[in-house]
Amino acid sequence: MGLSTIGITRATGFVLGAVVNKTLRTPAHRKLVQELRTARRDAGLSQQQVAELLGVPQSYVAKIELGERRIDVIEFLKLVAAMDASWFEILGRIDPVDQP
Repeated sequence: MGLSTIGITRATGFVLGAVVNKTLRTPAHRKLVQELRTARRDAGLSQQQVAELLGVPQSYVAKIELGERRIDVIEFLKLVAAMDASWFEILGRIDPVDQP
């Protein structure tokens, strides 16, 4: 008895979806999003301006700020650099242990 390709794809999607959902909208993730939005506003930049600096659509920045899109470390560093902010200060204001 083997798994069909579709069964494997569904199982993988379920597992990966569960992992992603665990990191979205946690208190730490919400705080990161808040800090990134604040850094952009403090820099006097619109989402469109940040997107242009990064060479991405404005919706990319919007989804990050709405907490709908996760970003990896490299994306985080590029985003922070575009806003001329301090990644160290942003991360210093987030408590990764602050979970529900």
